[in-house]
Amino acid sequence: LREIPEFDSGGNPVLDPLTGEQLLINEGFLVSFDEVFIQKRATVNWSIRTRKTNSNISVFIERRAFESNDFEDRVKGSSLRWSWNISRKNLFSANMSLRKTQRVASDDTYRTILTSFRRSLAPNATASISLSRLQRLGAAVNNTYTVNTISATFNMNW
Repeated sequence: LREIPEFDSGGNPVLDPLTGEQLLINEGFLVSFDEVFIQKRATVNWSIRTRKTNSNISVFIERRAFESNDFEDRVKGSSLRWSWNISRKNLFSANMSLRKTQRVASDDTYRTILTSFRRSLAPNATASISLSRLQRLGAAVNNTYTVNTISATFNMNW
């Protein structure tokens, strides 16, 4: 969340009629900016591998303190990944992740689910299909959305 000064089409500051000061707009969505912040992150990973499966659980907590103001973001997240070698040529994988960002004015939650199936067609060619769902739950109405994706790919190396 940032406050950005408002300017008219001529580049002149827009003044608030009540206070006479320059009007500031609160942006409730992510934007790129050139602000410096201090980031601290702790991560715990656990993995196990068997002959046909790989499993991974990851949990993290992160804190970002912005230097130019007193804003602080606290981010918590986790992910679960599992893959299964069905045969020498076939691989199935499933991923789930959750990420929650806590800010002074709003919170955001991202949930992701991805499943995919990959088949080796030849030593230098693979085909895959994947289904994914990304859901963002934000405090503001325009910050909430869901994206469903189906993709098919064919890769060939020579």
